[in-house]
Amino acid sequence: MKKPVLLTTCLLSILLGCGSDKDEFEEEKAREEEINQETQGSYETFLVPVNTETAGSTVGSFMIRIQGDEVRVRGEVENSPNTFHKQFLHTGSACPGPGADTDLDGVVSFEESLQITGPALIPLDQNLSSQTAGYVFPVARAMGAYTYFEITSLTLMMNDLHREDSVPTDALVKLSPEEDLSLVGKTIVIYGVPGNSSVPVACGTIRRKL
Repeated sequence: MKKPVLLTTCLLSILLGCGSDKDEFEEEKAREEEINQETQGSYETFLVPVNTETAGSTVGSFMIRIQGDEVRVRGEVENSPNTFHKQFLHTGSACPGPGADTDLDGVVSFEESLQITGPALIPLDQNLSSQTAGYVFPVARAMGAYTYFEITSLTLMMNDLHREDSVPTDALVKLSPEEDLSLVGKTIVIYGVPGNSSVPVACGTIRRKL
């Protein structure tokens, strides 16, 4: 008579265990959907010049749209130095002004700029799904203008940003394992003058598009 009871107990344990796994899966899925919902939408930033004495008055704008699993980034830049331009999305919420020139040499350097903008998170290059795979940047035309446009998968981008940082000593950082992208308040910085590709020339803070 004890065997059916034992069998019933085992079956209940299995069913309860399955239910627990299902609950955990549903909770994790709900968390992912909540984060995804917060990330979805359109964002914009308007660039203001940095290092005008050296780089002139570089201006422009970037638009970022996240819809479903698609990330689109478009940039329009004008009056930039006639060279190629590194461009990064940074973790900080402010742009460097003249006061960032702490060594008083007349130029806000890359290192001085990082003290204001924080480290870089996403290179705005030809491959948005990886911090290191692309690294080909736009080149300004003769009149100092260029257009940037790239599309990637949000899943691929986030997977890369959540990976372990293989080079923790460089200026690129990763997100912590459960950290969301949270674009609002981060900055986009354009770099590059002839002879020095690391001099910041323009910067803007990201906001949600109204």
